[in-house]
Amino acid sequence: MAGTGKKMFARLATDLRIWPANAMRLRQMGDAARDAQDWPGAAKAYVAHLKIKQDDAAIWVQYGHALKEQGLLAEAERAYRKAKALMPADTELQLHLAHLLKRLDRSDDAQRMFSELLETSPSIEVFQELRRIGDINQSSITLKQRPASAIKGGVYIELKDLFVYLSLHTTVTGITRVTLGLINYILENMDEQEAAKYNFVHQFRDGEGLLLISKYNMRKMIQAAMTGNPEIANTQELIKLIQSTSTLFRLEQGDTYLILGAFWEFVANPSWIGGMRRRGVRIGTYIYDLIPITHHQYCMQELTEAFTIAFAETARLLDFALTISAFVADNVTEYLKANDIAPLPTFPVPLAHELRFEMKGVQKPATFKKAETRNYLANIPFVLCVCTIEARKNHAYLLSIWQRMIQARISVPDLVFVGRPGWRVGDLMDEISGSDFLDGRLHILNGLTDDELSDLYDRCLFTVFPSYVEGWGLPVGESLAHGKVCVASSTSSIPEVGGEYVTYVDPFNVDAGCEIVRRLIQEPDWLAQKEKKLRENFVPRTWKIVGQDFFAKLDIILHNIDTGKTRGELFAPTLRPSEIFDVAKLHRTGKRGASYVRNPTRLIFAQGWRGIEETGTWMLESQAAVQVQTSCRPRARVSVLLHLGTSPWVGAHNTLTVTADADASEAAYRRPMNRDADLWLTINGCTDDNGCLLVRITVIGLVITAQPTDIPVTVRLRKLGYAPLEDLGARLSLLEAALLSPGSN
Repeated sequence: MAGTGKKMFARLATDLRIWPANAMRLRQMGDAARDAQDWPGAAKAYVAHLKIKQDDAAIWVQYGHALKEQGLLAEAERAYRKAKALMPADTELQLHLAHLLKRLDRSDDAQRMFSELLETSPSIEVFQELRRIGDINQSSITLKQRPASAIKGGVYIELKDLFVYLSLHTTVTGITRVTLGLINYILENMDEQEAAKYNFVHQFRDGEGLLLISKYNMRKMIQAAMTGNPEIANTQELIKLIQSTSTLFRLEQGDTYLILGAFWEFVANPSWIGGMRRRGVRIGTYIYDLIPITHHQYCMQELTEAFTIAFAETARLLDFALTISAFVADNVTEYLKANDIAPLPTFPVPLAHELRFEMKGVQKPATFKKAETRNYLANIPFVLCVCTIEARKNHAYLLSIWQRMIQARISVPDLVFVGRPGWRVGDLMDEISGSDFLDGRLHILNGLTDDELSDLYDRCLFTVFPSYVEGWGLPVGESLAHGKVCVASSTSSIPEVGGEYVTYVDPFNVDAGCEIVRRLIQEPDWLAQKEKKLRENFVPRTWKIVGQDFFAKLDIILHNIDTGKTRGELFAPTLRPSEIFDVAKLHRTGKRGASYVRNPTRLIFAQGWRGIEETGTWMLESQAAVQVQTSCRPRARVSVLLHLGTSPWVGAHNTLTVTADADASEAAYRRPMNRDADLWLTINGCTDDNGCLLVRITVIGLVITAQPTDIPVTVRLRKLGYAPLEDLGARLSLLEAALLSPGSN
């Protein structure tokens, strides 16, 4: 197309001499040349048009674009300036001009232009551009400008993990379903005044701020997720659109930050939650289970380690927690007590029995998208097991039962597993394959819509769920809500789900389980009796009831929560005198075990840091702080040793200041900076009333990067240590430890 367009408009100069001075015609020619990427042709047509209509601001902009694409940057600036004089309030034009000034290497002018845009159009793009230019202080103005709908003192629900999941999967399960159900309750069941205090947010990049997602966009997101199997590409495009049009800001004192989903995905940057706590933001989360800690034998080692680290840290920063069952609430309380962590308000909010929640204005599909699922099992009696195929769910228990019954020549119904294969089931899947799927009696399905799954519940004989341990057990409730008897484990939270309506088995006793399943198959009257009791007496807990319960308890918690905590009462990891805290070790260390749970050293990063890297961690903004609990007395004088590195983007125009005394009016260290420096420095400081040491690092001045894609980092923390100021031996030991530590020069 581009080549054809260039040939088409090569005769443009001649054509302009022949055609009459028709401004509209010239404009159309310019647009056609622009669409064909014939930038010289577009420029000629536009300039001819502007000779007739000199006040056409939109065409001055297009003329500037055409010049810019040819590399005629100075000429493009003049065109943009002419357009700006005609429409000074056009923010999109100002953005184009600011980008052009960057390309002209006029960073100061670009910075002023982007700063002006903050006053009229504070957007993600402006924020990112100011960060790239290196005006970290000015870009932070964006974070402090609270959007009109973001009321002060509101509840802000974090949904980043939901967006990540929906960008990769077409069906909703587990945590995702719960999150969507609670969001839907706000949108569909709260009146406008009540819903106004709840907002939806998405952590932006490495913790720079939060994207405020409109309720309108969340309705679109829920509809896309819950109405059949959406196309991944369409969902990804919707997510991208929502993120790009959301407003960026930061929570402040009095706000509440609530993580509904996977809390462990928000601590890759350890100062993210701690930084909010130090600004006076209340932090809460909905906890689904502690299984990676309490039953780690059923989980991948990587998950156990990541989860253990995350909860050890998060538990010390939470103001409150809600859990999906009383069983999980007890687990949380026991964990806190066992690890000497201060107790926190913890309230169970049990989940629903229903498979789906009501969505106003959304009709169920008239037909199944995957009709072959219904036909596949048509007229075949089957027993249903719904859950991810992983070691914890105990599918091997069912396989063994069916193998025994087949060997006993019992006429068994087919067995249907609905779920994706997960971890630690390699041997199981090999056994299933080796048995030729129980000679065709075992079927494994996944990726079903809610309608297809509901159809399977309706048509099965009964369901089975022999899991070793659960935080709740959604499939048990879903089975009961469909009026189907469920054979389930008697362990953990499952009795909370099923009460007297579940037929319980010991998940470790295959003999007893086999006898119960056999009776249900061979004694239809016994099965019918149980089903009759269930259908006549069982009252399912709806998603609407879950929403009412959840937000009523949240209101009680926020009304009674202790808001008087001081900085000194926030947790700080313990660091011994003369001990070198090496940031790189945090990145390299694998399994940390109980010692890390007792002293989660990543929480040394109090606020203002990026995620931990192999060579240390970079400052996120122009100010950052680290905090450690010392063994010194309150208000003790200490000597602090820091190993810092600087980036290629700083220089003598930047100033580095370091303070180790919260009450100090002047910095203990203040010097111009050098690029790519490896810096050891010693300063004197003072512990606070709790014996804690707080070190603040500040960088003053612009940070000019070489490329637009460069991250404008400034200072990297590599090592830290302290010693009592009057203890000369300890100070010498600190210096010796620093000299002997890896990476020291």
